[in-house]
Amino acid sequence: MNNEGQTTIDYKRRITRVLIYINEHLAENVELSEIAAVSCFSPFHFHRIFKALTGEAVFEYIARLRLETAARMLRYTHEPVNSIAWQVGYETHSSLTKAFRKQFGVSPSKFRTLNSPIRDNIISINPLKCKMMKLEKPEMIVREEKDCLFVEHIGAYNAANCGDVWQTLWKYVEENNLCNQQTEVIGLALDDPDITKPENCRYDACITVDKPMKTTGEIGCKKIPGGLFVKFTYKGPYTKLSDFYQSVYGEWLPKSGQRLRDCPCIEKYVNNPQTTPPEELITELWLPIE
Repeated sequence: MNNEGQTTIDYKRRITRVLIYINEHLAENVELSEIAAVSCFSPFHFHRIFKALTGEAVFEYIARLRLETAARMLRYTHEPVNSIAWQVGYETHSSLTKAFRKQFGVSPSKFRTLNSPIRDNIISINPLKCKMMKLEKPEMIVREEKDCLFVEHIGAYNAANCGDVWQTLWKYVEENNLCNQQTEVIGLALDDPDITKPENCRYDACITVDKPMKTTGEIGCKKIPGGLFVKFTYKGPYTKLSDFYQSVYGEWLPKSGQRLRDCPCIEKYVNNPQTTPPEELITELWLPIE
């Protein structure tokens, strides 16, 4: 690879570190110099590089992420608005309401009334938009926190180039002989496509490893959160996973009485899509609960 290609990969890797840092410190009022230090760019150059690679200024990105996180919590939890405001970096209910109304056109309380599938145990999923699937009884399991290697994809979850990040990750894993019997192949969908614009949705292709590792190129290393999860098993093509999600959130969740944690769902891919017919693919969906 030429120097230009190596530089592009290095820049993307540094910005990926920043995106992870922002996500982990969403409730904090971080300074530009602090964020730039994570990337090892000077604050002046960092701001321009971040916008060039993400399409957004860094504080525009943080503001959007905070509001979309608040929207997910409003939709899928019973957390009071005051508590949500604090958890996403707003000091008061009114400051969140002002920013939220500008972004979504309604107040947080109104958004919850219109969008939550768990309010008053009523299913609000529109049956005309998706086909509800029959769900088997899930298992409640405690997962341990695990280290993983990952490559991040930003864009629609069904985009064809989502496969590119998996090719990049698998090439690195195979070249470094990192697979063993305990290896898990995991996808983390970090955004709700009903809230976040498709072009801004974040997806991490992950391979678990035994311990944290120093990586190169576009490969990053981070931890997949542990804790209490409800595990569902889906059999069928990945193209129908969105319908399965809708069934879990729109049918099972309202009736379950469970409260979700603010943590991404885990998609564990059990068999190899290269050698398995689409109708035989098995995906475990791990839903984080309190």
